[in-house]
Amino acid sequence: RPQLCSTLRRAAQPTMLHATDLSLLDVSAVAAHAQVLINAQVASLANSLHRLQTSGIYSHAASSPFCSMLGVCPPPPPLCSAFGIGCPDLASALSSAYHGALEQHYYSTTAAQAFALVGAGDALSQAIERRGGGGGEYDPARTVRMALLGLLIGGLGTACWLRHLEAALPGHDSAARVLQKAALDACVWAPLANSGYLVLTPLLEGRRPEEVASMVRARFVPVMRTELCTFFPYNLVSFSAVPPLLRPFSTGFVSMCFAVYISWITHRREAMTTREQQQAEATG
Repeated sequence: RPQLCSTLRRAAQPTMLHATDLSLLDVSAVAAHAQVLINAQVASLANSLHRLQTSGIYSHAASSPFCSMLGVCPPPPPLCSAFGIGCPDLASALSSAYHGALEQHYYSTTAAQAFALVGAGDALSQAIERRGGGGGEYDPARTVRMALLGLLIGGLGTACWLRHLEAALPGHDSAARVLQKAALDACVWAPLANSGYLVLTPLLEGRRPEEVASMVRARFVPVMRTELCTFFPYNLVSFSAVPPLLRPFSTGFVSMCFAVYISWITHRREAMTTREQQQAEATG
């Protein structure tokens, strides 16, 4: 038993020595090592924040500091990056396909989207007219006519105008450049586009040229007034924030809303005349 106790005491001596060594460790070395690790993490976070700031206010989730630090986020598709949308896989694929179509078939893509948007706008306009007492059934031929005009004026004309305007006055470095573009659009292209709608719409419906000229004189100023109130503020935003390749889409969407107004005001007098005739026949 005394030998066993002696052996146990000798076995315990290294353990006691290690405990003593732990108390003698260099605390400054541990602190220095921890400081190096903290500095590395801070530098990584600062770099990620810089990338987030330079990517714009509405950046894709892949630009967030956590995604950048972990390296698990795929690069965002172009359309999602432009509008800051966190897209699922299907939307990302559609966005990339749309962006590729714009790059490879610019005018075909803008014409197709304008046809769809203006056609949908006219269908909505007819629904508004029927609810307002215009009567009658839905006229698909009228929707096709307006969609074809949208393809010609909005899909080809507006897309060509925006491309040449950006080539002549590239960028948005200053407020003066943005105002210059918006003013040129309002003074040059807007009168041409609105006149095209006001003239061609009744002509395609079989109206006489004299009647069309009278309609244009009566409606051009109200339409241009609404144009300036709608598109001039929009163009200030568009020329400042929307990428040039995507402007036909955003302009087409706003144009769809404006086409509802154009289509409605073009056919409003016809509906009013019909109601007046019906009332006259009823009282006569």
